[in-house]
Amino acid sequence: MKVAVTGGSGFIGQHVVAGLLTRFDVVNIDLRPPRADATFKPVNILDLGAIGEALEGVDAVVHLAAIADVDRAMLCPVETMAVNVTGTQAILEAIRTSGRQIPFIHGSTIWVYGDSPDLQTEVSPLPLATHVYTASKIAAEALVTTYSRSYGLDGVILRFGIPFGVGGRTSGLIPTLLRRGMEGIPLVVSGGGHQTRQFVPVRDLADAVERVLLGPRISNIFNIAYEQPVSVLDVAVLIRRITGERSQIEYAPPRREDHGGCLVSTARVRDELGWEPSATLEDAVTEYCGALRRAGN
Repeated sequence: MKVAVTGGSGFIGQHVVAGLLTRFDVVNIDLRPPRADATFKPVNILDLGAIGEALEGVDAVVHLAAIADVDRAMLCPVETMAVNVTGTQAILEAIRTSGRQIPFIHGSTIWVYGDSPDLQTEVSPLPLATHVYTASKIAAEALVTTYSRSYGLDGVILRFGIPFGVGGRTSGLIPTLLRRGMEGIPLVVSGGGHQTRQFVPVRDLADAVERVLLGPRISNIFNIAYEQPVSVLDVAVLIRRITGERSQIEYAPPRREDHGGCLVSTARVRDELGWEPSATLEDAVTEYCGALRRAGN
């Protein structure tokens, strides 16, 4: 099976490509040079004609190309909508006009659920977005659903928790606190640190994609994350312990448009696909810390 991965040179993409290469022929569609030994096609996903050519002969598409940095999304709303929404439609349209049944796996986010204290499942109604990034992901999901229902495309939506691991943005919560902890400087927590997050080790996302590609499934939306949310303060406490308790925890004013968190169920992906994270949060963060130390970061 030949699988095309858009954004295969990005943080999530490089891990998904590397994981899929063990079983599939992978085509990396990206503008950036690849980091894994896959066929590379430098294509702009906004170029419908080029996308159509790049997808010739592929059996499935994993769509990960997106502006995923929420801070960048706030600063560049037009670019964010173009890439995350119009880019998604370009790929869907290329599949539709190909005349072939090509499964389409769309990388989304649990951010689409907003800030809700109630348990969210894949059938929960999505709230109106309050962030440019969230708005773009909800709109992209709507396109996947529309093309699936209107044109019979086989579209699957994977709502990722917050990924962490080697190659991730240094500005993310876990890498930022890890580096500060390793240097023995204060771990800065915004607000009271009561915001919650549901993380996922980035290496496990390829496994989720592979299970969708190979296994029988009933549903077309899956939440992919640790089952239990963890507060930002608890993450700081964990990292302080992992890095030798040399750093103190300090508090800063709340961040603008900070995500308060929500409780998202992952029962469906466990029950239907048998997926679950490969390690506990503590073990995965400890392993990540070791990788950063070896890399000299």
